[in-house]
Amino acid sequence: MILAFAFIVVAALRREWLLGASAIVVAAVGAKTAGALVAHALPQHNGLPVLLLDLLKIPYNFALNVCGLEFWTNTNAATITDPLKWVVNLPSWVRLGNIHQIGYCGFFVERPIKLLLLALSAFGVMPMFVALSLIGRNHELPFKKFDHSVAILYGALMFFLAALTGTNPPRYVLYAWPAFWIFGAVLLYLKFQTRDRKLAEFLVLNLLAAWTPMIVNFTSGTMMPAPASFFELSLMQMVTSVLILIALYIRTLKVMSKVELQDSPGN
Repeated sequence: MILAFAFIVVAALRREWLLGASAIVVAAVGAKTAGALVAHALPQHNGLPVLLLDLLKIPYNFALNVCGLEFWTNTNAATITDPLKWVVNLPSWVRLGNIHQIGYCGFFVERPIKLLLLALSAFGVMPMFVALSLIGRNHELPFKKFDHSVAILYGALMFFLAALTGTNPPRYVLYAWPAFWIFGAVLLYLKFQTRDRKLAEFLVLNLLAAWTPMIVNFTSGTMMPAPASFFELSLMQMVTSVLILIALYIRTLKVMSKVELQDSPGN
């Protein structure tokens, strides 16, 4: 649905009304088909309408992934192993399907650090590169093609919504790939097309940033269980990775500054 939303918005902004209307029809048919298929599946244990459940996930996941605050309900008790600090029974007039109790497990600093590490390394240094390129000179050039505009809008939405979609952001953040591997690739060509050495340095920095969590884990002498996930790094490993990533981002910023300087009038 987010891809359909991005498609429709871009079509509307470009006044391509037929294309936008077609996207609306396709999205509606897809949603109807998915709803019909889900109706034959086993009911979800929360006993809530899908739309209401998705809306309630937003504050829950924001509290967990961004703020590090873990909450509990009687319906997700099987998936939460942390001890409860308090539990309250919902009043009888509050009807939330099968949810009758809400509890609080505490603050876990690892969660926001994991999210920061994910944002800094999932696509290497590309998030900073794309963001800064969009506010630089000739930033409108990549938007001349319809698919490039859809790629950046959809990818940006998925990148920022990853923390709100579920309790495991790495599962969702990679859906943002069009913003960096399609739109970002176009920006790379525009910025570095005549600067092979600077491009090579940028690509090395990007590769190092993407692999920093795994490199830190490997050099520490510990091995991740399969499938490997840096969400299983220790707190010290995560902090070390973030510090290394900050240094890589600063170096990338210097590379970009030199390129911008060379592009300035008179050079």
